Amino acid sequence: VVILKKKIVPRRNVAKPIKNIRTSSRRKPTLWDQASRWYDSLVGMSGSDYHQTIVMPGVLKMLELKPGRRVLDLACGQGVFSRFLLEKKIKPEGLDSSEELLRMARSRSVKSISYHLGNAGDAKILNGQEIDGIACLLAVQNIEKIEPVFKNVARWLKPKGKFVMVLTHPCFRIPRQTHWGWDEGKKIEYRRVDRYANEMKIPILTPPFIDKVNFT
Repeated sequence: VVILKKKIVPRRNVAKPIKNIRTSSRRKPTLWDQASRWYDSLVGMSGSDYHQTIVMPGVLKMLELKPGRRVLDLACGQGVFSRFLLEKKIKPEGLDSSEELLRMARSRSVKSISYHLGNAGDAKILNGQEIDGIACLLAVQNIEKIEPVFKNVARWLKPKGKFVMVLTHPCFRIPRQTHWGWDEGKKIEYRRVDRYANEMKIPILTPPFIDKVNFT
């Protein structure tokens, strides 16, 4: 059991059920299309405090890129990291499979940022392009078929280019297998770990649900 001293902050602003997801008539909405409003309520325009103070500055430092270099924001969502990169005079491009999250990204970004809709494991996507650096923030753990994605990353990167990924902890952040608890006597919050180091497939569970059977 991992013990963490942490102030409890009650959850607020739980998203309402999503209706009328704006996806192309030729595309079936992804789970992230369905969860887009909920996720956007957490991340927003500039990212959470965790994004702003730890994740994005750390990834930028690890990429070690000079101004003007080109970076692919893999699984970019609503473009938080892409906009951060642009502020640092890096040339970002975003790639995501959620049409709804990309709609949010484009509505909040300048036109100089290109956002691509597609599966990162598709061998035809971004065909022939070479990129100075690639970053994937807090998304790898949600990609079911990861090997084709890594093959594409190797194909897209220029020689000596860097790929930096950030993911939730594989031991302490497993859905349904890890939980927050509160010790009333010691007045501390702790992390309970029921199972780890096991491969498993778990659906994305977030409010709101689409209906009584299908939810994200």
